[in-house]
Amino acid sequence: MVRTFLKTGLKSGLLLCTALSAAHAQPFLEGTEEDEEETAIRGGSWFASTNVTATDNYRRLPDVLARFDVDGTTGDITATEVGIEPIENIVISSTIKGSTFVRSKSLTGFVTGTVRVGGYAQSTDDNAELIADTMPAAPYPNMPNADGSFSTFGLAEPDDFFIIPDIVGAATKELSEGRWYLDMSALAQERTLGRPSLINRRGSTPGLDTVTFVGGSLSPYLYREYADQQVLEVRTRASAIFVANERTALGDEVPGVADFSEDDQFANNSLSGELSADYKTGGQFDDASYGVSGYIRHVAEEGSDILPHLYVTEISGRVDAAYMLSSPLKLLAAVGFDDITVNFNDADEAGERRFEEDVNGAFWNVGFRYSPTRKALFELVAGQRYGGPSVEGKVQVQISPRISFNASAERVFDTGGQRFGRALSGLQSRTRTILTTLTEAKDNFAAEFLDDVVDLSLLGEGLDEEFRSGTFVFNQVSASLTAELRRNTIGGGVAYTNAGAGDIDNEAFNLSVFARRKLSRKLSIHASARYGESEGIGVVTDLFGTPIGTGNRESADQMYRAGVDYRLAERISLTSEVYYAKNDSDGPAATRGPGFDFDETAIIFGLRWAF
Repeated sequence: MVRTFLKTGLKSGLLLCTALSAAHAQPFLEGTEEDEEETAIRGGSWFASTNVTATDNYRRLPDVLARFDVDGTTGDITATEVGIEPIENIVISSTIKGSTFVRSKSLTGFVTGTVRVGGYAQSTDDNAELIADTMPAAPYPNMPNADGSFSTFGLAEPDDFFIIPDIVGAATKELSEGRWYLDMSALAQERTLGRPSLINRRGSTPGLDTVTFVGGSLSPYLYREYADQQVLEVRTRASAIFVANERTALGDEVPGVADFSEDDQFANNSLSGELSADYKTGGQFDDASYGVSGYIRHVAEEGSDILPHLYVTEISGRVDAAYMLSSPLKLLAAVGFDDITVNFNDADEAGERRFEEDVNGAFWNVGFRYSPTRKALFELVAGQRYGGPSVEGKVQVQISPRISFNASAERVFDTGGQRFGRALSGLQSRTRTILTTLTEAKDNFAAEFLDDVVDLSLLGEGLDEEFRSGTFVFNQVSASLTAELRRNTIGGGVAYTNAGAGDIDNEAFNLSVFARRKLSRKLSIHASARYGESEGIGVVTDLFGTPIGTGNRESADQMYRAGVDYRLAERISLTSEVYYAKNDSDGPAATRGPGFDFDETAIIFGLRWAF
């Protein structure tokens, strides 16, 4: 019942949210003298489109797939890898995409993203169509014959109607002037279960094994500024990530195949509560400043019928120091400690503990912060934390009003579920930075910018399902560049993520670039390319899905898009696009399942309305 409620609420809530956001969105940078004191900036740019997509592999099936031959007289099941011809189809879908932002005296925030709904023009029995055209030929028909024998690939039938959300929002509300504030954020996104997801998030149809997460966070806090720039912040934060819907590739048609039933839940829900305090001395000590901070956090990840449940308690404290060598240059140093307890399966008993001794203990770092102008910041610190070397930093450069460059590096301890939800706090903390860039934006560049900001914040995708359920030390480095010129809009980003837990070590690399050019007042063209690699330990199964050990797997996914937009009227455009997606993996054969080795080509025609 809870699951049905979440599914219904997700569908209605997302559509209502985007509709309301669009209804209240104003042309970019709109403001009047009457509301200038209350609302400094309000804007938005939304698009609704209807698309027809012809694809040569609508389920993104590989060229080789396991076929199950069931002998009705003996009950024996034989599994054989055979060559198949992927299935073509036509997808009809509608999309709402865009962003709304507001900056006022007491509220700063934005909502951005995409919601796609659609279905298939051709209703096919995928198992029957594949059985009729396999090499070598199947010994039995797809439907049971007189003695009950049949052959099948065990694929679950796709939903007649699908909804793919990819929407996030964040805001800060001032509750009491100069004292009490409230941070809020929310997201709804479809992710793949243990497969690289950049393709699925950008493809025309849902992936094979997917889960839809909905989540949010609330963080009330006290923020006070005193004399000599002293600052005190006391904050609580509660965040939650829930599984709203799951879609699996394999059904329960074949007895004995190790898969979970429709009523089972694969992914864990993730709940987190946190209390933190932070005090900075400001300018009390001439050229030196100090800070002391600490927090306690408890994470509970549970709800899965397949994965282990996880409970983490984390206590941390630190002291920071900064010394000003010159006006733009400061030396930085910090010392602190971490005390982390990890329990699996049961919250009350110790359960299985995992590499706690490696992440606990003292830590330190030293470095510098250099800010030659108000529009440039360079910061880098290096040291030791979580049982290994730590390098953290950030670069923020506003090259011109329409060109910005950002880069960051971090080393954090987190769980798989909370790492996914880290986009909530990440977007929250960057709300004002993002809006500063948007104030210089025009036309649909803001929508493109926010769309890619969200993508770039999640570029560390591609890790195995093991990293959805456990505690890990994440090292991530990322960089992005965006520019809006007279006729050209360009941007891109790169990210590297390493996730480790004891002897397990997985890594992912992702690259993304996009460009748009206006050829005339009515005609524009665009192109984008995305490439990702992942390597690490994955669970090895036999053809029936039964785990038989672990093995190393390397995967690479790529996606290329190019299109043309022609404006029929002020707000109505015809669109046409072609894309090619490909995924390759190397490793033990059983680690390659549906959706790992595949390629897809699709052509899209649509009508778009801007409002």
